[in-house]
Amino acid sequence: MKVNDMSERNEVSDIPNAGYFPFVSVIIPTYNCEAYIRLCIESVLESDYPSDRLEIVVVDNMSTDSSATVAGGYNVRVIKSTARTIAKVRNDGVQVAKGEILAFVDSDCQIPKKWISTAVKLLSRPQVGMVGAGYRVPPDAAWVEKAWLYEAKNQEKSVSFLPSGNMIVTTGLFKDLNGFDESLVTCEDADLCERAVKKGVVLLNSSDLQSIHLRNPKTLLQFFLKEKWYGFNTAISIKNGKFDMVFLFTLIFFVLHFLLLFLPSSFSVAILVLIFVLINIAVFYRLSISKKFTQYLSLLVLYYVYFCARGIGSVSYLKCILWGNHHEA
Repeated sequence: MKVNDMSERNEVSDIPNAGYFPFVSVIIPTYNCEAYIRLCIESVLESDYPSDRLEIVVVDNMSTDSSATVAGGYNVRVIKSTARTIAKVRNDGVQVAKGEILAFVDSDCQIPKKWISTAVKLLSRPQVGMVGAGYRVPPDAAWVEKAWLYEAKNQEKSVSFLPSGNMIVTTGLFKDLNGFDESLVTCEDADLCERAVKKGVVLLNSSDLQSIHLRNPKTLLQFFLKEKWYGFNTAISIKNGKFDMVFLFTLIFFVLHFLLLFLPSSFSVAILVLIFVLINIAVFYRLSISKKFTQYLSLLVLYYVYFCARGIGSVSYLKCILWGNHHEA
């Protein structure tokens, strides 16, 4: 398996300055995103990467609004997908893509001007097959966003996970990994990254690639619903023997609440202290990265809601297993 498809053509790190610009396919899945997709496409078109070495593929997943019409007003390719999972929607875009590099960005995100050129430079390094980043706090951020999101500056590090809403990968590696697992309702990015890491591929997270997510949860209810959706696939960890820290903490969280309900009241204080300690471990881990220590109280609330939502999502998945419906969200 060849991790770096461009290595034979150019061995220096700065591919654009060396005179070679790999063809890049930007794949944008969309569903009812007419309010944001224009901003997303325009941010790609304003990229500093040569326009003749770039294509935009918008994959419309049966939108009932004018998302496809808005996208069609630009010089992009719009295709239809009837997929039931976001993994399949992304893979459908790859099927028509022509690029040596696949750049995945969600239709409610805006990328920085140097997003593509920076990614191409990073991908030229030996063993690097996938790059990306998280999301910057938007200018009009609500309190949930300000507490939950964090911005690393001037940072570049090897990681084990990159979000599929901000992921750039060589086409060779993506196909070697057989793309996103289309059976997954969510967490398709975590699964792809895990398989890449097992092959010895280097994944780089660069703060220069951080994009703005325009549709972050802005209220506790929105935050709960989004994390419940993510938690839906968490139970797959049991089936595949993947007990990651999120699943482990969620399991402990629910066990402690179960004990709180059924053990004698004399144990209540001890159990509440354990729940408080558990949440604080997660909070202080996040604060060690974000350095947003003034958001401590907000993160206490958010992590309590987070573990509740993740647990309920996992239970929903188990319910679907019992009822034979793997696509229920």
